[in-house]
Amino acid sequence: MRIWVGGVLSFSYMTVAILLNIVNGWIFFRSPMRFPLTLTTIHMMYGYVGCHLLQFLSGRPGWKWLPAPEELPQSLSSPSSRAGLGLLSALNYGLNNCSLLFVNVAMNQIVRSTMPVLVAAFMGAFGRRQYSAVMWLSYIIISAGVILTIYHNPQFHGLGVVLCIASVGCGALQVSVAETLTQGGQRADVLTFMQHTALWAAIFLAPLAVAEDFPVYLYQAAVNPIWVATATIATACLAFLNTLLLFMSVRATAAVFTGVVGNLKVVTVVILQQLIWPSDARQLKPVNWLGMVITFAAFFFISHRQWLEYKAEAPSEQAAIPNSTKGDGDDAC
Repeated sequence: MRIWVGGVLSFSYMTVAILLNIVNGWIFFRSPMRFPLTLTTIHMMYGYVGCHLLQFLSGRPGWKWLPAPEELPQSLSSPSSRAGLGLLSALNYGLNNCSLLFVNVAMNQIVRSTMPVLVAAFMGAFGRRQYSAVMWLSYIIISAGVILTIYHNPQFHGLGVVLCIASVGCGALQVSVAETLTQGGQRADVLTFMQHTALWAAIFLAPLAVAEDFPVYLYQAAVNPIWVATATIATACLAFLNTLLLFMSVRATAAVFTGVVGNLKVVTVVILQQLIWPSDARQLKPVNWLGMVITFAAFFFISHRQWLEYKAEAPSEQAAIPNSTKGDGDDAC
């Protein structure tokens, strides 16, 4: 069951991430609405409210806007841990959106293709997982496949690349911590994890947004109120779904596998562009097609190894469930 749940969640995450990536790239790089910090802050606030609405609508008992520390999972009971997770989230999304002011999506994705390697390094440093040489090589190969797919069309800008590298590092650390907290003995549920990271991320980002680009947001809202409102709501919904599906995928599969899915997403975007705008196909060189083949081959290899790992873990997990609680569905999400 876990295999199917993980597969559906990973596919859903990739689909939403593709839409969000295309929309954000257009907004920050090609449109006049250049206010990444303000928009990211709004996304975090929307995520905080959205988590609470989902908990309220699901009828979760004991729902509160701000639960007391003793009512939280042990992994989130410390204010410093919640603030640290929020800071990672703020840096991950904020720096990534800021990088799109200076580099195009291709350059951004080249840097972000290193995510699986960084996540594997963090998970090894945490002592959560130890990867074989074959898996390390497969993570490097799928990252190389993405680079070969899109390397011919990057727009290099020193500051933009630095911002993107910093964002990738924070994002890799964030999903590594998310796996540790949502899959451990005192695991936090995804909505509780998200609402506290979103709240603290908004707190960290709000002063920077007000000082940097909030006046631009107000000006654009006055000039193009319908367009700004539509873009804000649409991107906020996509960002919320993207983050929700990301952490659900992390809990159902593994942090490093979400990075692998992210790399597959990049190549899928390139293929979709060729199908939607066939004239652009002539811009691709043989080495780009080779990169696509490498990426897909590496993805299927890693997925197969992940499937074998689940099959090996399933008997021990089933044996660890008491008879009175079997079939309650808790591990299916």
